[in-house]
Amino acid sequence: STGTIASTRVPGKIVFATGTDATPSVLTDRMTIDSLGNIAIGGVLNNPGAWARILQVRDVNEAFVSFYAGATNVQFDIGVRAIGVPGFLIHNPIAGGYPFVISPTNLIGINKPTSIGAQLHVVPSSSTTIGQIIQGAASQSANLQEWQNSEGTVLASMTAAGIFGGSIQRLKASYNNWAALSDVVNALVATGLFDQA
Repeated sequence: STGTIASTRVPGKIVFATGTDATPSVLTDRMTIDSLGNIAIGGVLNNPGAWARILQVRDVNEAFVSFYAGATNVQFDIGVRAIGVPGFLIHNPIAGGYPFVISPTNLIGINKPTSIGAQLHVVPSSSTTIGQIIQGAASQSANLQEWQNSEGTVLASMTAAGIFGGSIQRLKASYNNWAALSDVVNALVATGLFDQA
């Protein structure tokens, strides 16, 4: 049983186990339903009191749930691994590869399962695939994109109208050949494509 047994409360659990023809007396837990209704597939619940888990899939090195649509021959496996490509994964065994990965250090890779070099690392699936699109909503008024410092101050932005807003002084300090670049920047400001605020 699980939990505290009292005169008016007798918690319990249900365990499904299997053996082998060679050693039928040696049973291995395959699925457990505990007294709270949590379900563990692949063994017993791991630290069930730490988080409220309704369903937990467990294995020594990897644990996946597979979704397969036979009519269209589409399959995706969702789960976690501790070996090979570790972390939380979406695996596409038919097309091949891992289209989405969250590493053990919370880095996110899209078509980049290993050596993720940024908080978000995106690799287009082909040379003709656009790497990123940020599309405004109807009547978009907020900036489409912002670059902020650690305090949340906007350093540069792209407005809904496609105007780049940033500091001329910061831009000037970033280039050794400012004289050559200044003509380009001044032209952008004049046409309204760059906001020098």
